[in-house]
Amino acid sequence: MDNPLNAVGVEQAKAASEQVRNIEIKAIYVSPLKHAIETGKCFQTVLGCHLDVIDDLREATVGVREGTIRGAW
Repeated sequence: MDNPLNAVGVEQAKAASEQVRNIEIKAIYVSPLKHAIETGKCFQTVLGCHLDVIDDLREATVGVREGTIRGAW
């Protein structure tokens, strides 16, 4: 699924970006999924840095193993 951030997620991203406001960050790299881009834009707005969407960072599913403990594989 490629869902955008909900209102709580937007507020969390804004709060998190404020926590790193004084750290020198030159670039943010995100997957092309909506929630990742929206989160990255919150940080970009606060930090004034470059945002780069990288297709290879797209999240993957692991089928029936999704959500299970890795040791159970």
